[in-house]
Amino acid sequence: QNKPAVSITDALFSLHALVRQNADTKKVRSFLYVFAILPFFVPFLSVLIAYFSPSLARYENLALLGLKFIIITLVVWGLFFALGKFSISGILIPEIGVLSPFFVFLALSLWYFKKLNKRL
Repeated sequence: QNKPAVSITDALFSLHALVRQNADTKKVRSFLYVFAILPFFVPFLSVLIAYFSPSLARYENLALLGLKFIIITLVVWGLFFALGKFSISGILIPEIGVLSPFFVFLALSLWYFKKLNKRL
């Protein structure tokens, strides 16, 4: 019952059909961005968590730090989820609502990854 109504392959077939007919492809593109690209925010978030984690456990209360990271993870996921739903419903343009926040997050994560490599 919790399966999405459309699969990624169905969305790709629909996208090709809509492009051939010169129809509006906003919702299909949004669906593809949300279900094919957005799940990859998790490795980038793990880079940010690794950067802000203390190198030794004695420097901070690990229970409180874990709670902070869980809350940050849920907030980031919630923002991406909300932007994805806004894009699928047609309120936002898919490239602005889904792809631009994802690529900003990607750039931020890569920047912190570079700083993390210098620190280690």
